Amino acid sequence: MCTILLWGENRNLASHFGLLVLFSMFVSLVFAVLMRENPREQLRLGGTLLASFVLSAIVLGWMMYAVPW
Repeated sequence: MCTILLWGENRNLASHFGLLVLFSMFVSLVFAVLMRENPREQLRLGGTLLASFVLSAIVLGWMMYAVPW
């Protein structure tokens, strides 16, 4: 079970959405550091990538929900 200590409490992050956001944060951080030199540009690119990853996953998940498997 994946748990993290936040503000003195154990909170469970083992949901699909929590793990998606955590993975997206790490990938966005690495891409932003590798692709930009200026810290302000790194922050902007990292935020844009994070939002893009999370929103695209939500939209694709919503679209796949409608597909009869």
